[in-house]
Amino acid sequence: MGNLVLETNATKIQPLAPAVITPTSYTATAQTVTYAVTVKATGPWVVSIPKDASWVTATLANTSGAPATPTLVDGNGNGTVTITLARNGTTAKTHKNRSTTITIAGRSHTIKQTWK
Repeated sequence: MGNLVLETNATKIQPLAPAVITPTSYTATAQTVTYAVTVKATGPWVVSIPKDASWVTATLANTSGAPATPTLVDGNGNGTVTITLARNGTTAKTHKNRSTTITIAGRSHTIKQTWK
């Protein structure tokens, strides 16, 4: 059996610049809260929410797609992610401060929410 020879005309691909997100963290009261995170990116990116953070949803501001709970929302280039935090309980007995870190365009975004 002969050797397989593969020939290509390769194009040098420049790596994408790292994305920048603003803000990188957010602290909220116990009420239902919605806020925006801006993304500056030169290519595709995703939003990922941990499975244990069912109180967090994310949607792209320029789409009517389903929220990411806890899957992925896809973006490309510059954009805005709308984050919604569900109300954090009604009594101190059943609820406490909570926090999570989600990933937006490969960057960490830390969320803290009080219970009162």
